[in-house]
Amino acid sequence: MQDEFSRLGLSVPELHAAAVENLAALPSASISIGKLPGGYEGWLSAEGDNFTAARILRPWVQREFVKELGEQFLMALSHRDDCFCWSVAQSFERQENHAREARERFLHEEYNLTPDILKFSGGKFVLHLEQPVP
Repeated sequence: MQDEFSRLGLSVPELHAAAVENLAALPSASISIGKLPGGYEGWLSAEGDNFTAARILRPWVQREFVKELGEQFLMALSHRDDCFCWSVAQSFERQENHAREARERFLHEEYNLTPDILKFSGGKFVLHLEQPVP
């Protein structure tokens, strides 16, 4: 889509800023946090649209997850209605299970985004675990 954005005269940072601004106009989302042995995990949910996963781009959402999960946390964005985050302090086995479940959700959802696991750290998202799919 780079060519389409170029024709519009929009840079990627400008497009990103406009997208985040548009997200702000949507109804608010809710965050649920659960404490488990070895760490926390949380879900983002929103009613009435299909932009739940995109809401992780909102600074207030990031701040809430950082407050509960720590400065670094992992996340699955397997489809557009899915934003599941967890503490890096969770056990290796639990983290493997989250990754496996994210991959399965990705494979079975019509509007899938990524099977990969991302890490939020220092205000940025980076690839944490690449999960190839057939």
